Amino acid sequence: MSVSSTTTKVSYAGNGSTTTFAYTFKIFADADLEVIIRSSLGVETTQTLTTHYTVTGAGTDAGGNVVFVSAPASGETVVIRRTLTLTQGTDYVENDPFPANSHEDALDRLTFIAQGLQEELDRTLKYPVTDATLNSELTSSLVRANKYLGFDSTGAVVLDTTVGSWRGAWATSTAYVLNDVVSEAGSSYICIEAHTSGGTFAGDSAKWNTVAAKGDTGATGATGATGATGATGATGATGPTGATGPQGDPGEISGTPTTSVDNSIARWDGTGGNAIDDTAAWTIDDSDVMTAGGNLVMADYTIQRVNLKDYGEITNAIGSTGGGTQDIDLTLGNSVSATVDTSANTFTFSNPTASDEQCGFVLYLTDGNTQTVNWPSSVKWSGGTAPTLSALDIIVFTTIDGGTNWYGAVVGQSWA
Repeated sequence: MSVSSTTTKVSYAGNGSTTTFAYTFKIFADADLEVIIRSSLGVETTQTLTTHYTVTGAGTDAGGNVVFVSAPASGETVVIRRTLTLTQGTDYVENDPFPANSHEDALDRLTFIAQGLQEELDRTLKYPVTDATLNSELTSSLVRANKYLGFDSTGAVVLDTTVGSWRGAWATSTAYVLNDVVSEAGSSYICIEAHTSGGTFAGDSAKWNTVAAKGDTGATGATGATGATGATGATGATGPTGATGPQGDPGEISGTPTTSVDNSIARWDGTGGNAIDDTAAWTIDDSDVMTAGGNLVMADYTIQRVNLKDYGEITNAIGSTGGGTQDIDLTLGNSVSATVDTSANTFTFSNPTASDEQCGFVLYLTDGNTQTVNWPSSVKWSGGTAPTLSALDIIVFTTIDGGTNWYGAVVGQSWA
């Protein structure tokens, strides 16, 4: 085959479910691939053939697949790289017919080796082509021990033991040059641009890089021993009069309800404080059972250790969405029904509870399969993919961070 592609390496993002990853270049044997998993923290682990993965497509010009035993996790990067042993295995026997195929494979192998070396060279530090000849050969390990690598004024490699020139505490109206080191407010900084300092370090901060940041304040030391009691001092002057104390509890409100209803909860009007009652309002009977005569609005306050029995949830019946954007307002109910029609529909969610509370709703969606339905970008779906809708879907959405992230899952589809 002719070698028209220079690709020697491919990489993919793991997602916790995909196990098969393609490589798009030719190899001669399964062992001609190096497979590396890079973690989200940058730790690289070389995988072992047959233990962690298998290979298909060896000897095929178009490549093949690497099939993992376990799917690489989300946040991990899969790198597949061709790496050949630097050997030549083609044997030409005198007077035998010219082995065109094996000869071409040998040429391909040499080309692949050269491409692999070039891929490694592309990841190295190099002088620009236009630089003058510079000697970058390092001294022996004994000479370079305990030194760091740097560059002199010509750009040549040098070894040094100091980071910069210590100038002490930073000061105003002072000339500083490249690599001067100062201290300021408990931290150390190195000069990256020659300048004369201004009135504040903050004003010149772009001309400095941090060498060592100030550490955290240490723990408070143990309390010392109590000293001897001193002599009694002279009596001080009389202090000022203290502030007026808090108001006492209000007295009892007099008055008799205008009507008499057994077990009703008494209330007072907002003008004269007269006692009244409401025959349609709430009551508490002799067994301490409270019966509501109206709605209870908690205004986001907490009800604790509640046992619920025979309760229902208000349904926000949206009806036909009519296409366009349709908002689902959680203040209208945590049970929602809607019918998709007309054209593409985009749903938005508003007014969830606070970020320290679990909030959710159930959506009964009809004819979702007849139009395009778009969901908020904040929705994370079970399985990682939005569902394909049917004639009737029941979908649950929930959040625990005030709607920054919603979690969606289909309860069931195609109800009939």
